[in-house]
Amino acid sequence: MWNRALAIEPDRPDTLFDRAKTFLLAGDNKAAARDLDHLLKKHPRYGPGKFLLAHYLEAEGQKEAAIQALREFLKQPDNDPP
Repeated sequence: MWNRALAIEPDRPDTLFDRAKTFLLAGDNKAAARDLDHLLKKHPRYGPGKFLLAHYLEAEGQKEAAIQALREFLKQPDNDPP
């Protein structure tokens, strides 16, 4: 489903977010990292992506980086966790 949607619109933030979240929940952190990297390069102010990045970093054992990602998320106005 996401692959077809991204084939049509490869930079769509909500689709990249959803696929990265699914990869992360499935334990495929490498695939999640690729989507998060692409998402945040194309949409650096996309709040849900920054929030998910914090979860990814925590899953990778990078506690300090995860805390910093959450701080960056909270700096942006109107950010609510997805």
